[in-house]
Amino acid sequence: MYFARGVRRAQPTTIHLIVLADTATRGVAILSPLLLLLLHLLFLVPLANLDSLLRSTSPEFTLVSGSAAAFLVFLVGVGLGAAAAAAAAAEAMDASSVALYGQLKAAQPFFLLAGPNVIESEEHVLKMAKHIKGITTKLGLPLVFKSSFDKANRTSSKSFRGPGLEEGLKILEKVKATYDLPVVTDVHESHQCEAVGRVADIIQIPAFLCRQTDLLVAAAKTGKIINIKKGQFCAPSVMANSAEKIRLAGNQNVMVCERGTMFGYNDLIVDPRNFEWLREANCPVVADVTHALQQPAGKKLDGGGVASGGLRELIPCIARTSVAVGVDGIFMEPLRNLEELLEELIAIARVTKGKKPLKIDLTPFKE
Repeated sequence: MYFARGVRRAQPTTIHLIVLADTATRGVAILSPLLLLLLHLLFLVPLANLDSLLRSTSPEFTLVSGSAAAFLVFLVGVGLGAAAAAAAAAEAMDASSVALYGQLKAAQPFFLLAGPNVIESEEHVLKMAKHIKGITTKLGLPLVFKSSFDKANRTSSKSFRGPGLEEGLKILEKVKATYDLPVVTDVHESHQCEAVGRVADIIQIPAFLCRQTDLLVAAAKTGKIINIKKGQFCAPSVMANSAEKIRLAGNQNVMVCERGTMFGYNDLIVDPRNFEWLREANCPVVADVTHALQQPAGKKLDGGGVASGGLRELIPCIARTSVAVGVDGIFMEPLRNLEELLEELIAIARVTKGKKPLKIDLTPFKE
């Protein structure tokens, strides 16, 4: 007895293995028998009729014994079954991403991406996830937990980068299972995307890499939501092209994120106009209100070298501005008074209704 496509059938009394008799016609001769076996697996050709059909299609073959032919059919069936299972899993993954993407787009007044910048330890990450979820649940905000398994663009090679891909993904998977939260994390190289896509619900493209086509395409092919941070060196119009690269790779689930624009050598500014212009990418717009206040490599260290600093005291200013303009999501590292800040941001967002264009006559008034 054998199994193919999950259906049990009785083994016929006469099954023969096809053996090549003429090596000169090997390429042509193999094709027809394999097609017939595939037709059998698709229930189009009864196995009992294969003997005569094989003789008529491949007379250069001799027929010999046995169960090996059935085994060959079984192997082909297993292959087709595995392919079907993989396709079904990919379809389910895509459906999950589409559902989450719809929830984030519809979030009122906004959704939150938050968590420690880098995974320090499993214990710390789980503690932070529990704390942030408690706040967002109380306030009614959709939360996606964020932390990075590797910060590959640290200013100094001596800085802590994270636990690495394998260990980091295990920790993020535990966050998902423990607190029923979607997670977002960064990728820096194309080969990381497949593994990250098996765990993360949102794959984030770092700002420095926002134009890297191969990375964008590899991330898009996972079917997960892709959050592209706008490069500090880019005009907002560039993000329409980056988002389009994701869509052309077959993935419609894309978001763009403002994280500041270079102002001289060691400073960033947030131009509120960018939030409006980023809408041209035709996707949700996120404001990174902590990294947008970074001062890249602007702090000299004793003994030589530099480090990045930041203007944390301006986080409320940038956050208030972002929700007033009408972003879809806020991205931030957790603050000690996170709940108080989010309460104010929710109040501002509900008053301004900034997501909707204000359609009024803006021409100068003349009596």
